[in-house]
Amino acid sequence: MKLSLGIIILLGTTAATLASVCGILFQCGCTLMEGVTHCNIWHSNSPDCPWCRSRWSALIPFLTINLLTLATAGVYFVKKGGLLGALLVGLIAYLFWAVLVGLASAQYWDYPLFLWWSAT
Repeated sequence: MKLSLGIIILLGTTAATLASVCGILFQCGCTLMEGVTHCNIWHSNSPDCPWCRSRWSALIPFLTINLLTLATAGVYFVKKGGLLGALLVGLIAYLFWAVLVGLASAQYWDYPLFLWWSAT
């Protein structure tokens, strides 16, 4: 019961906040409250956000981030046994893996912006 609750909390958090993380990483216009409504994929004069350009380009990073986050929190949970600690480690891991997967996505799709850096 404890472990399944932790998994639900982590997956719920990543699902609820991925759009805002996307907006922060790629400066694309995605937000927590409005999702992809203002993303640059709707503008013809800008490069398409690596995660929003298609369902598949969003699904692969989302699954990757979630699997790595759950694995990191799971290792902590097995080694230390505390749900609260595993949740904290999982949330920190989520941000870490999102940045790493975001960087890989920006490189793969040749996207000009990442965090506060511009390639142009």
